[in-house]
Amino acid sequence: MPQTTILINILKLHFANWHLSRVKCLSSIISGLFKVKTVNLTEIATTFPGRAEIESNYRRLQRFFQQVEFDSSLIAQFVVSFLPYTTLTLALDRTNWMLGCVPINFLVLSVVHQGIAFPIFWTFLPKKGNSNTKERMELLNRFIAVFGAHKIDCLLADREFIGKVWFECNRSGCENRNHAAA
Repeated sequence: MPQTTILINILKLHFANWHLSRVKCLSSIISGLFKVKTVNLTEIATTFPGRAEIESNYRRLQRFFQQVEFDSSLIAQFVVSFLPYTTLTLALDRTNWMLGCVPINFLVLSVVHQGIAFPIFWTFLPKKGNSNTKERMELLNRFIAVFGAHKIDCLLADREFIGKVWFECNRSGCENRNHAAA
């Protein structure tokens, strides 16, 4: 069975409510990301199977991202389903850059596998600078709501994320376990 068929079948399981054409498009996007190693839609469009013109594939990608609403919980469950762990190592980090004069600032919770952090939950911070305790706890609680606190083996973060209150992981939400490590 070709790899694309396997990927399509896996995606159909996780995104059962999607139309098959959207599942196939997502499969082509994922395959394309591995081929071109960029998120540039123009580059990904060159990797789509079939005889369609690259410009048609590019327009298909634009429509996909305009029309498809992603459920972050489903995406997180999809990513984690490929990992061979019963508990997970999580990493919390913030990324920021400027888009022209507009600051882009995300707080990201990732799952770590073989030294690579795969983003599973994130939140846009509509400000410059660090996150606060409330924002960190909300992001971690999103993970707990989907997977449960028992799935956390440890939480990695750098010195930007100090703070006793949030680092104790809202003890009631984390079953009185200390999962944090820095």
